[in-house]
Amino acid sequence: MQKVFLSILLCVFQISFAQRQDKVDFTHADVSIAIDPYLQEIKGTVLYTFETNEKVSSFFLDAKAMEFSSVLLNDKKVKYDAKENKITIFKKLEKNSTNRLLLTYKVHPSQAVYFIGWDQKETDNQIWTQGQGKYTSHWLPSFDDMTEKVEFDLQFTFDKRYDVIANGVLKKAEVSGDLKTWNYDMSAPMSSYLIAFAIGNYLKKEESTNSGIPLEMYYYPSDSSKVEPTYRYSKQIFDFLET
Repeated sequence: MQKVFLSILLCVFQISFAQRQDKVDFTHADVSIAIDPYLQEIKGTVLYTFETNEKVSSFFLDAKAMEFSSVLLNDKKVKYDAKENKITIFKKLEKNSTNRLLLTYKVHPSQAVYFIGWDQKETDNQIWTQGQGKYTSHWLPSFDDMTEKVEFDLQFTFDKRYDVIANGVLKKAEVSGDLKTWNYDMSAPMSSYLIAFAIGNYLKKEESTNSGIPLEMYYYPSDSSKVEPTYRYSKQIFDFLET
């Protein structure tokens, strides 16, 4: 009981201390990133669509230790200030206007993205993220405020020999030379901390719930003997939750 109380308290603390901005509402993001596991570097672009609820002279996104090469507001260069923890855009915008913000950046995440095995030539090299509760801003300009809900569509470019798993429905995957690009589509808004991706050499067990929702249960080939006990009750759990 004490652990549950502490978890709830931590969540409230994180929400309380994330800066909120009620005059702008971000609604959609097109994210495209390329990952270099050996440099532990992410290069990316993100195109945000947002509405203004009031007149504003500036607004911000959370962005930890990022280097921005281009910042365009409605297809024009705009004044901005990139600090250690955020980027602030300076522009007067009228109430009830629809705007597009395009950010081009690179970053070496100090946390939230974990590169496992790339410096040791392991066979099970992997990359995975942990965004909860406000850490996605270490690799994507986004929002530590959990009440800001955005529909994120995600594109990843990586070595074609690996699999990339992420939020949403995989719409297409295209190979170009040694690289492959995965495009994932979301249909509903969510908090930034829920964005996640995993990269590795996976096999998967496929099932579906009674209502037809597909279940893809991934594992490394070396862990094939653990698949049955690990995923034994997954379908039953989903069926129970759906009913």
